[in-house]
Amino acid sequence: MTNNTSSTDMPDGWTDNYEVMSGDSNWGDKGVGTLTALHLGLAKPTPKLGQLTYTGGCLYVFDSNGQLPASLVDIKKLIKEEKMGDMELEDCAPAA
Repeated sequence: MTNNTSSTDMPDGWTDNYEVMSGDSNWGDKGVGTLTALHLGLAKPTPKLGQLTYTGGCLYVFDSNGQLPASLVDIKKLIKEEKMGDMELEDCAPAA
């Protein structure tokens, strides 16, 4: 996975670089991000954005089955404007 976004589009403290988002250790078949998403019933998670560790955060934006609830452009805009609370979130219960 490569970084396809110019640095001017990326919110401060965030990345779209797969390796910087812990690569396969987080998002491979047995990665903690993948296993957590699968436990919540979210299939085929693919990381799109992640907070950089120096920020003290550990948030990720990932799609499930190639679907996001909003465009990455809109998500980045909310992050830049510090309006992440305005994002439409969905509560995921563990898969039965």
